[in-house]
Amino acid sequence: MAPEIQAVRGIAFLDRVRGGASEGPALDKLENGLRAFVTFLVEHGAYRRILLREGQAWGLDPATENTREHWRAGVSHVAAVLRQGMDEGVFHEGDPELLAASVTAVMQVQLAGRLFRAGNQPDAEDIASGTLVVLRRMLCVDPEQERTRQVA
Repeated sequence: MAPEIQAVRGIAFLDRVRGGASEGPALDKLENGLRAFVTFLVEHGAYRRILLREGQAWGLDPATENTREHWRAGVSHVAAVLRQGMDEGVFHEGDPELLAASVTAVMQVQLAGRLFRAGNQPDAEDIASGTLVVLRRMLCVDPEQERTRQVA
C-alpha cells in the first residue's frame, strides 16, 4: 500500500506546494510553499508517517523510486525560488540546487522534530512559523528582514 499512497499523495503534495508558491517575491514564495508543505503533511497523516518512517534523506537523492521523481521535482522548484531570491538580492548567493537540498534537509529536521514534540495535536501554522525562522536565518542576506517579517 505504501507505494500507491506515495505515488498518489506525492503528486498532490507537489501540486499543493507549487500552487502555494507560484507568484510574488521569492521570500513570499518560500513562505507560502512551506506553509502548503506543512499543512499538507499535517492533513495527510498516513503519507507523513510513511515519509518519516522511511527516514528519507530529503536533503539527498532518495533511495526509493517511489519518491525520487517527486523529490527531484520539489528540489528543482525550491532551487528556482532560491535563484529568484538571489536575483532579487534577498538570499545569499550560492549554488541553488545544493542550497535547495540543504533547505529540504532543514525542513525535514524541523518538521520531524516539531511533529514529535506536538504528539497527536500538530499545529501546521506553529510548525511552519518555527521552520520559517530557521530558513530565514539561513537564507536571508539582511538579518533585519527576518525580524521585520516576524513582527508583521
